[in-house]
Amino acid sequence: MKRNRPRLSRRTFWVLCALLVCLRLTLTGFQQAYIWVGGAPLDDELMFRAANSITAGQWLGAYDYLTLSKAMFFPVWLALLHALHLPYLISGAALWCGAALTAAFAFSPMWRKKDPEQGRVLTLALFAVLAFLPSSWASYTLRVYRDNIFPALCLYFFAGMAGMALRAVQEKPAPLWPWLAAAGAGLACGYLDREDAGLFLLPFAAAATGIVAVVLAGKHRWRALAAQLIPYLMLGAGVLTFCTLNYTHYGVFALSDFSEGSFAAAMGAMMRVDTDSDKPYLSVPADARAKIYAAVPELEPLAYWLEEDDQLQNDFRDPGLDDYRAGSFYWA
Repeated sequence: MKRNRPRLSRRTFWVLCALLVCLRLTLTGFQQAYIWVGGAPLDDELMFRAANSITAGQWLGAYDYLTLSKAMFFPVWLALLHALHLPYLISGAALWCGAALTAAFAFSPMWRKKDPEQGRVLTLALFAVLAFLPSSWASYTLRVYRDNIFPALCLYFFAGMAGMALRAVQEKPAPLWPWLAAAGAGLACGYLDREDAGLFLLPFAAAATGIVAVVLAGKHRWRALAAQLIPYLMLGAGVLTFCTLNYTHYGVFALSDFSEGSFAAAMGAMMRVDTDSDKPYLSVPADARAKIYAAVPELEPLAYWLEEDDQLQNDFRDPGLDDYRAGSFYWA
C-alpha cells in the first residue's frame, strides 16, 4: 500500500513562509535592545558613536586612536536603519529570516527533483528550523553591536556558495550568478563587519570556488566559470569603498588599524621580540616589553602606563598571568 506523503502547493508555501516570518518578527518585538553607555567604549559605544557621525555626514567622526580600531560596517547598518526609520531588533530579525530562506532554497536541489510539492515541504521545514534557531535571538544579539547581524551575513555567504555548488553539479545547467551574488553580499558585508572575518570566510570561499571551477571546466561551462569571480569582485568593491572613504577623511588608506597600517606594523614588530616567557596567551610578555623600552626611546613613555598605571592594570592585565593577554595588550 502506497503511503501518502505531505504535499504543498506553491501558493500555500509562500503563505506559510510569510506567516513564519511574521511570527518570528512578532516574537522579536517583545525583546529589548541594550547598549552599554559608558561601559563599552571599545564595543557598543564605539559603533553607536560612529553611526551618529555617519548620520551627521561626518563618516566615522573625528580621527583618534579608536576610530579605525575595528571594521566599521555595523555603524553603516545602524545609520541605514535610522535613515529608513526601521526598528533595530526587527530589522536584524528580518535580515536573519532572509538568510534562512536563502539557505533553505540553496539546499532544495537535494530533494525537489523527484517531487516538487514534497520538496517544498522539506524546504519550508528547513526554513522554519533556521528562522527559529535559538542562537538567532540569544541575548548577545540584543546588543547594539555587530553580533546582531554578523551571523546572518555569514549565513548569506555560506548559503550562496552552497546554492551555487549544488546547481553547478546538476546535469541541466542552471544560472549560478544569483547565488554567487548572495555569497558576495555576505562575504563583503561580513568581511567589513569584523576585522577577523576573513580568517574563516575566505578559506571556505577559496575551497568552494576551486572545487566548483574543476567541475565547470570539465563540463566546458566557461560563462559559469567566469561568474565565480562575482563574490571576490563584490568583496574588492566593498573594501575599496571603505578604504577610499577612510583615506578621504583621515588620510589612511586602510580598513582598520587592527590589520594594516602603522599600528599593525608596530604590533607585529613588538611580537617578534625574543622572550624567555613560556606563559600561554601572551603576545608581548613583560621581558620583551623591557627590551622594547630600552631599544626604542619613543616607546619608553609607555612603560609607566603599561606597567604602573592602576587603571590600565585593572582594565587589561590578567591577574592570573600577571600580564597582558594578546587581545588585552592590543587594546592597552
